Amino acid sequence: MKTSNSKRQFLKLGLLSVGTFGMFGCDESTTPNENSSSDSDDSNSAPSSSNTSNDDASNTSTESASRDFPFGVDIRKWKAGKGRAYEIGGQRMPGICLLPGPNAKKDWPPKDKYQGAEKIPGMCQLCSTVCGIIGYVKDGRVLKVEGNPNDPNSRGRLCARGQASLNHLYPPERLLYPMKRVGKRGEGKWKRISWDEALTEIADKLRTIREEGKQEEFAFHQGRQRSKDAIKRFLDAYGTKTQLSHRSLCSGNRRAANLTYLWESDWDLNDCENSKYILNFGSNAFEAHQGHVPFLNR
Repeated sequence: MKTSNSKRQFLKLGLLSVGTFGMFGCDESTTPNENSSSDSDDSNSAPSSSNTSNDDASNTSTESASRDFPFGVDIRKWKAGKGRAYEIGGQRMPGICLLPGPNAKKDWPPKDKYQGAEKIPGMCQLCSTVCGIIGYVKDGRVLKVEGNPNDPNSRGRLCARGQASLNHLYPPERLLYPMKRVGKRGEGKWKRISWDEALTEIADKLRTIREEGKQEEFAFHQGRQRSKDAIKRFLDAYGTKTQLSHRSLCSGNRRAANLTYLWESDWDLNDCENSKYILNFGSNAFEAHQGHVPFLNR
């Protein structure tokens, strides 16, 4: 299989960084070998017959090295450092590395930090893709979240937002118990009450609103609708349609437009894997909508 010249040049650069020769067009016939390097060193101590001839040979060798490797890298200088150990991300490798090794200087957690932790599967709730996740739980606390390789859609991948989901679980400002306002609105005066007190007071006020026939004045606000069926049944029984959620502020406009002018209001992937033609309007599936990427790859 013939490799393009630009691709070959980048492959040579990669091989150069890890100390590998003789591949992807990097022939020993066009690359100075160990003997030629040592011969060159010996010739430096011997008297030269002509300074002009030495300069010409040096220029020719430099031009050859620049031709054989990208960006004008001099192979002779590389061979001078061959055999030295340099760190690439904490790994010892022969040759010269032009990039720093970040792992060597970072205070990464020990590899055995999660040993003994129980792996509990779940679903990420931070976007509508709802990727499968695995939580590492130890002593009743989640230590780490990563993608679940058994998820047929994400296939073990988890974006930065999903990786940072522990910030939602253990933020210092998260409320762990009910707080009741005891001053005027905006004064910021609150007191802690029990769950029984909170539920009893809320139920009493809801009962009063319904008895007065003002159910539509009651608005229910929620996050992502993962329990939407139970909430809908409650609101229908109570007698109100005033429901606000994440979708009311995010994707509600798209769903309303789809339902009005097309046919479906929700996500619709159908059989993308076996489709021969897919019409896509106004969205790049490779740059947005993470859930679509695995279907495109297949």
